[in-house]
Amino acid sequence: MSAKSLFLVLTQLALLVYFTLIGLLGPEMWQLVLLALGFVLILWAFVTMGITNFNIQPELRSKTLITKGPYRLIRHPMYTGVLLMILPSLFFDFSLWRLAAFAILIIVFLIKIQMEEQFLRQRFRESYYRYQKTSYRLLPWIY
Repeated sequence: MSAKSLFLVLTQLALLVYFTLIGLLGPEMWQLVLLALGFVLILWAFVTMGITNFNIQPELRSKTLITKGPYRLIRHPMYTGVLLMILPSLFFDFSLWRLAAFAILIIVFLIKIQMEEQFLRQRFRESYYRYQKTSYRLLPWIY
């Protein structure tokens, strides 16, 4: 893993921990239940997909281009999912620190997306170009 990738991954993880801790400060029972259900769902997804296929760094490991399921419409559905999960905590108890952390996380994701798509174009060439024409990066019908 390159130094740039390591920095991006560590920044992403630190911000995700930050947003998780925000959710735990002063939680009501329903928030803890949702957090536990979300964790179980994520763990289930990782077990289902196989941990060897999961990759948090921008460099590719996959030998096949995945264009099924959520990837039919969104090229980076995991980033979209993370942003959707964090967005409510931004407005739950708004602060400039949370807004800054959210903005930094978006920037990290956008840099990682650029790197990942460069690797994907190099590996899958014409297939990836065709796929880009029929899908969106993060937000369906917007971006």
